[in-house]
Amino acid sequence: MSELLRRIPRRTGHPYLVYDSITMTRAILDEILKEKSYIIPIQEAAKEIVKRSLSKIYFTGCGTSFYAGIVATYAFHKIARVPSEAVTAFEVYNYPPPDLGNSCLVLISHSGHTKVDIDLAGLAKKMGAYTIAITDVPDSPLARSVDKVVSGPGGRDPAIPKTRSYIASLLRCILLALYVGDEKGYDVSEYLAQVKRIPDLISSTLKATEEKAREIARKYKDKFDFFVVGGGPNYATALEGALKLKEMSYINAEAIEAEEAAHGPWLCFNENMVFITIAPPGPSYERLHSLVRGVKAIGVSTISIVREGDERISKDSDDVIEIKENLSEDLTPLVYIMPLYLVSYYLAVEKGVNPDIARSDDERFRKAFEIIFPPGTH
Repeated sequence: MSELLRRIPRRTGHPYLVYDSITMTRAILDEILKEKSYIIPIQEAAKEIVKRSLSKIYFTGCGTSFYAGIVATYAFHKIARVPSEAVTAFEVYNYPPPDLGNSCLVLISHSGHTKVDIDLAGLAKKMGAYTIAITDVPDSPLARSVDKVVSGPGGRDPAIPKTRSYIASLLRCILLALYVGDEKGYDVSEYLAQVKRIPDLISSTLKATEEKAREIARKYKDKFDFFVVGGGPNYATALEGALKLKEMSYINAEAIEAEEAAHGPWLCFNENMVFITIAPPGPSYERLHSLVRGVKAIGVSTISIVREGDERISKDSDDVIEIKENLSEDLTPLVYIMPLYLVSYYLAVEKGVNPDIARSDDERFRKAFEIIFPPGTH
């Protein structure tokens, strides 16, 4: 932790470093899409996946990186039509699936320094898997341990909570699905056209939702229990949003998939909780709507993130963040996470918390970090 702290240039007020990371996301994505040095390795990896006729794609990582892998599986199923699964790096390393040797293992890691990812890359290669690292540090130990490196711009994010790296990892995973689909002869032109609009959509979404995010933060700054719900690919958005609420503002936040939220958890809800719903159009929408109406009956405060023009969930929510987009549901996680980042950030600002440093200014938490992550493991 002491080494980590030395790398963080301190700021004592808004805008903090993590705010810079959030607002530079558009530029990072633009560079990935326009710079051939970032696109060519993805295309080469796609060709190799198809050439090897691999039985399955495993996406893995830890925390934020793992959530990017969840979204990737939906893109691979729908766009590339390849069986895929997201599993945490710890689980794959300690309980490797029997088909790993005939699969592609995509390891997602912003820094490329997490020990379990590096160990897993070595194990997978020994078993015969084709290994790909999606990382922002191309000379990292993980990058040196895999068959193919898919790097990105920006380098290491100085803030501890990772934001832009999540979106950049998502984009590279989705591009990999597109190029695999293209190699297999599928028409991916409509998806590719939508992907090219993502940087502008992220920029416009940040501008359109920032003031509402600040208003929500002021309104709910004294609440300490948040529940974030999404379905399909936006279950990952719920996971990432809940994690950022914890990392930036130290709020107790739990994420859960839409149908699972209906089976028991709501029995613990009360008027002191905040229920956040991520609800673009799609198969999960009706279930999410029933959940919003149900928790409202208990007295829970509700915030819903919806497509602009939504009239149903919006009508039953206390606060609404509208996003002007017309994307396939598989691509919506790239955009719908942005207002959650802003809400998490401004909750920290309202509470007087530095969102960059993940409690590293508290000796108790520094000590806990050294126990949980011994030197050389993260």
